[in-house]
Amino acid sequence: MPAYFYIQFYKDASLASAARIVRQTLEGVASWGAHFKETRVRRIENPSKDPRHQRLGTEAPLHDYDEGCRLTVEELDEWVSGQWRARWGREKAFPETTSVFECDFEFDEEVRSKKPPVAARELKVSFWKRPDRGPVVVDIDVWEEYVLMYGRDATHRRNLLLILDLIERVYEAVRPRYGWADGEMNSNDESYEYIERGELDIRNFCVVIGRPLIDKLTGRQLQGGPYVIRPLVDGGLMVIAEHGDDNEIWKWKPKEGRWVRFEGHIGARLKVTGTRV
Repeated sequence: MPAYFYIQFYKDASLASAARIVRQTLEGVASWGAHFKETRVRRIENPSKDPRHQRLGTEAPLHDYDEGCRLTVEELDEWVSGQWRARWGREKAFPETTSVFECDFEFDEEVRSKKPPVAARELKVSFWKRPDRGPVVVDIDVWEEYVLMYGRDATHRRNLLLILDLIERVYEAVRPRYGWADGEMNSNDESYEYIERGELDIRNFCVVIGRPLIDKLTGRQLQGGPYVIRPLVDGGLMVIAEHGDDNEIWKWKPKEGRWVRFEGHIGARLKVTGTRV
């Protein structure tokens, strides 16, 4: 199984329609520079089964962007409205539509020598709804092995900065309540529950905190700690946490409009330290 780098955003379904969430997300990805490739449709073959036993059928790619977008909106609207559960009497286990983009990640000589598959440059976007009154989840996946593991550390850093820019672009387009990003070794949201309680305890590589959640945190919390804190367009924040034992420090330089690397060593992860906002 491939190792992925996971990005998720949580959007309150009462604040935007399914069509708006889908279109704003895909437009944000495209504005970052990714190129639409296809929409992959895989229907659940046994929707009346318990979600643990549902399975996806054969994949059918669609190359028409508008048609793929229409199917994605239709699926998410059915999920949010509860029509799926009403029809089948079960929760839905998987999204059936995935928008696939090609990205200009950098692959150095070592990575190219491994002859990476075409899919190594793919970015996949899907949408699903948490049960009950949970948020819509915008789910974005990148193939971590080729983008952030194989090859030189300097290449990893440049690709990771591209991903941070992607996160910011999608945040600006969607304006979610919250989002997180991390690799295969920490592939779950470990930070939201702490922020919801008013604790700035970041346990993923990166989180974005929207305006409704910012009010749960104190000014003192936002001024200190072992984090890079990057103000976002609507008053939200991007927060990057320390990871591992690497002596690697990155800081956002507002006047220069870029992330700046200081001396140190990095593997597939960054270790960062805080700047005040």
